[in-house]
Amino acid sequence: MQMLFLLLAAGVAYAQFFPLQPGNQWIYRVEEGPVKEVRVAEVLRAETVGDKEYFVYQGIAGGPARLRLTADNRLVQWNKDGSESLWVDFNAAEGATFSTVAEACTGPGRVTTRDARMELLGGTWTGGFQVNYGTATCADAGISEEVYLPGLGLAQRTYQSF
Repeated sequence: MQMLFLLLAAGVAYAQFFPLQPGNQWIYRVEEGPVKEVRVAEVLRAETVGDKEYFVYQGIAGGPARLRLTADNRLVQWNKDGSESLWVDFNAAEGATFSTVAEACTGPGRVTTRDARMELLGGTWTGGFQVNYGTATCADAGISEEVYLPGLGLAQRTYQSF
């Protein structure tokens, strides 16, 4: 079974693939077979850890994470042991792969295109960043695809589950 998160509305502050500003909010329509619901993701606040600024992101799939965009356009999460782990590498070229910790049952990501096109929120969006993910230790579950739109953020996420 596939579960699709499709962006319904967003309030974001500036143009990038994952705008991290306190107050930014994304409202998603979740379609999972006959189940239809709405979920909200948002940037709650900024926090400084050491010499780095992180943003507390309450995601669509669970608890909060402390995220930041690096100078080389990689979205990373702060771990309790002080290390950082990669969520998405927005600097990766088409065809490139990267490991992710965004979701436990999601394998490596492969950049499908850096020019995805979507009809969304009453308009046509271009220049999207599309990633397809392989499976990890949970052979029948995890994120299978994501599309990020410039200035908007995560526009679509598809989960695979049985």
